[in-house]
Amino acid sequence: MIELLFAVALSQQQIQDQCIYQAGVASRVQEVRQSGDDWEAFKATTQKIYKDDEGYHNLLGIAYLVYHKIPAELNPDQVFDLMFDTCKAGHKKPRKTEQEFNL
Repeated sequence: MIELLFAVALSQQQIQDQCIYQAGVASRVQEVRQSGDDWEAFKATTQKIYKDDEGYHNLLGIAYLVYHKIPAELNPDQVFDLMFDTCKAGHKKPRKTEQEFNL
């Protein structure tokens, strides 16, 4: 039983860490965006810096959301909060009703 609780806590910590990372990247991308880079300039710059791997594609995925879905007027802290909350909400498991448990 203790092992199960530890596994759940570890999983929750991993989700927390993942959401903090994604929100931090989004916040930094918003800073770059507000400095004047458009989407094409951002992609061109990152292609020169990063190798074509999973991390690069994750960065582009987050950056795409920032450039195409988040208002440019939001400050980086607001973007962090928005992305963090969205990430956490995406990891919530729906509660099962009594009917789903066949009770």
